[in-house]
Amino acid sequence: MVNMSSPKKAEEILMEKPGYFKLSNKKKKSSRPSKGYFKLFPTEKKNIMVAFAKRNKPVHSQAYDLIHTKSKIDFSDIHDIERKIEDITFIEVKSTDAKDGKRNFANHFFGVSVNEMIMAQGHVKQYKFVFVNVKHKYILEMDLPMFFTRIKQQWHTFSFRLN
Repeated sequence: MVNMSSPKKAEEILMEKPGYFKLSNKKKKSSRPSKGYFKLFPTEKKNIMVAFAKRNKPVHSQAYDLIHTKSKIDFSDIHDIERKIEDITFIEVKSTDAKDGKRNFANHFFGVSVNEMIMAQGHVKQYKFVFVNVKHKYILEMDLPMFFTRIKQQWHTFSFRLN
């Protein structure tokens, strides 16, 4: 993990925790546990977008990193996703390599994209932020109401790339 970016390190730390499950290839899909945290394949993310769009609840594929399920869901089957849609929680992972080691992440700076905020507000009960300190392997999970109570300052910015 030495030369990995902070977000990749955070993902690796989370995948070591009980309940987190990462697929390295599609052949292992059938070995998923019945519930937990998952990193999805692009086709599975697309199926989730379709299932939620049918309920007029837009999902931005770049606005979450993982999902958490309360029940076993076949993400290759849009109808199964629709039947168990309430069992899905979107997880956005935010990482830091701060050396101060504060378990509550006080005074740490994080960025949230417009799409992440739109999704969090549109899926309040089904969206969480997970903060990971990659130096100390501290993890803090927050829902949107808790997230808003913890915000100390906000800066509204736009990022773009010129051609």
